[in-house]
Amino acid sequence: MQYPITIQFTPTEWYIVEDRLAVPDAIAEALTEDDDSLDRDSVSDAARWLWIRGREVTLNDPIDLLVFTDAIEGSTMPAKLQDEVMWGDNATAKACRAKLRHIPKIESKLKAAGLTGIRFPKG
Repeated sequence: MQYPITIQFTPTEWYIVEDRLAVPDAIAEALTEDDDSLDRDSVSDAARWLWIRGREVTLNDPIDLLVFTDAIEGSTMPAKLQDEVMWGDNATAKACRAKLRHIPKIESKLKAAGLTGIRFPKG
């Protein structure tokens, strides 16, 4: 893979993507739990930096890619949105359905950037 990889997200797409990035320690814990070769502080710092930079995500190295992949594949945002569709009031459900329609668009952007196989969890 050739770095850097830059992906620009719309505000709604970023709302979905940044959900897990906003918790860098959770990403660090998940990634370092089974891999002693990864430094927890470095992983947490990479997640924090990706989150702080905002809607233009630039992956500069394999650690950034690992963090970003975990942010997508470990995201709870699709489940949160689906819960709101099922149990929220009509206005909330409508807004959440609109956000859910952005998930395939995000995955298409990832694929276009060469990040094939990175997907949000389903249901």
